[in-house]
Amino acid sequence: MQLSFLPLFVINKTCRAFAFDYFKNVMKINQQFKGSEWEKKMKENYEIYEYFRERIDQYLENNP
Repeated sequence: MQLSFLPLFVINKTCRAFAFDYFKNVMKINQQFKGSEWEKKMKENYEIYEYFRERIDQYLENNP
């Protein structure tokens, strides 16, 4: 997105704030995963989730 009317320092400060907020939320959700319904479903269908994990890993290795 082009925001030529905003000074670069404002864009950088805003992006940094959003990044910290984003990762704080990711960490909060990650902590709530243990013992959740989602974790139970993953354990019930381990083969499916492991297949997707392997495919994603392969994709990331081949497309840096």
